[in-house]
Amino acid sequence: MMGFHYIVRQAAAEDCQDILNLIKGLAVFEGEDPEEVVKITEKDLKDDGFGVNPLYKCLVAEATEETPQEVGDHRSKVIAYAMYFNSYSTWQGKIMYLEDLYVSQEHRGKGVGKALYSKVVKIALESSCRRMQWVTQSYNDKALQFYKRFNAIDATEKENWKLLKLEGEHFANIVASMDNGPGSNIQFLL
Repeated sequence: MMGFHYIVRQAAAEDCQDILNLIKGLAVFEGEDPEEVVKITEKDLKDDGFGVNPLYKCLVAEATEETPQEVGDHRSKVIAYAMYFNSYSTWQGKIMYLEDLYVSQEHRGKGVGKALYSKVVKIALESSCRRMQWVTQSYNDKALQFYKRFNAIDATEKENWKLLKLEGEHFANIVASMDNGPGSNIQFLL
């Protein structure tokens, strides 16, 4: 076996099935059942990332192996992704949010994660972002060590931030509570 050559590039709509497979791999890595927790589909990824108003951007890494049987016979496979998007901070302005950075098991430790991370940082810098942020599972010591090598700051530890989220039926419950009834002093004009 000759080894692998890696290519990092912007994802294309045709990569969405591979990206979805990697997202499911990430769910397994985090100890989850992908059939339970991964709700998006290939169509969602295409519509949301490659439509008129993309909600995210994505880099992929391909591993290409030259087979020993024939010189020039190449097989390529998407083995990693970094999904990111712009967000906004009321204190700092434009920021980059790194949603996921995942490298399939057999390709870890070969510089692919560093290459993806570095490219997202470069994109953030070139687009005048003042900060980049992301979350990592607290038990994922390898990821925490990886990011700390790049001087990442643990905002939970340093700034006492807590990550909060809202899911599922709670959306409808909150919307239903917006009707304050007769005599309410709140009026919505939107």
